[in-house]
Amino acid sequence: MQTKVKLKCKPNVLEIYNYIMYHSFSGMAGAVRLGISLLFIAAAWYTAGEVESILTCLLILTGLLNPVVTPVFLYFRAGRMEKQQGEIEYEIQEDKVVVSQNGTCRRLAYEALPLIVWGKKALMLYVDGSHALLIPRRQMEGREDEILEVLHKLPDQSKVRLGRGI
Repeated sequence: MQTKVKLKCKPNVLEIYNYIMYHSFSGMAGAVRLGISLLFIAAAWYTAGEVESILTCLLILTGLLNPVVTPVFLYFRAGRMEKQQGEIEYEIQEDKVVVSQNGTCRRLAYEALPLIVWGKKALMLYVDGSHALLIPRRQMEGREDEILEVLHKLPDQSKVRLGRGI
């Protein structure tokens, strides 16, 4: 008998925000972003008093873009995304995931998904390198064990990451 797990969920703004922040600041790209910000702030520190004060202020403001302004911007983006997105229905089967929203149905074979991440707060089914279907664990209705059983049975375990991510 084939395992089927049906869920209806809608990620909230914090879950969407955590996902966006994770992808904006994790890995090498995140380190480079923060490193550049640190360089601007260090340049402001070392040149303070030797250059015009307006230049020092500009260096500090530019340095604060990534660590301060970007997270605020991403939070508002997550809020817009939450308002635009309706409830999504997932049917997790042993060979595919069926995703339904607003009368549109999409069948995704696990082979077509580049990565599947079982995180502390969500299951993320990546449809490409940076876009994922987000299934909050709080909305799994106590069916986590059934979902994990399906994930453990997948033939290509190299694309399944358990206990990582958000």
